[in-house]
Amino acid sequence: MRNWLADVSGSPRALSEADCAWVSGPEFRAAVLASPLRKFVLLPPLPETGQDTAWMAGWEAGTLPKFGGRVEARVCGSLAEAEAFFRS
Repeated sequence: MRNWLADVSGSPRALSEADCAWVSGPEFRAAVLASPLRKFVLLPPLPETGQDTAWMAGWEAGTLPKFGGRVEARVCGSLAEAEAFFRS
């Protein structure tokens, strides 16, 4: 897949420690690098979920170097915004 949408906007829970370790680890990085993925969108937690969103501050900028400059990442406020990014 060339595009990946992660919608955590309505999730009442943050990622578990195990999930965070997995997406930050070498297996996940290798899988992404071996895939045709080029664009990754995050629909962030909405305020009513009560989730801590401090981690999002550097997410876009940190994604590009993590995957060799091959994967663009964007935090989008809506599905329409995400679709426009995927089409660009």
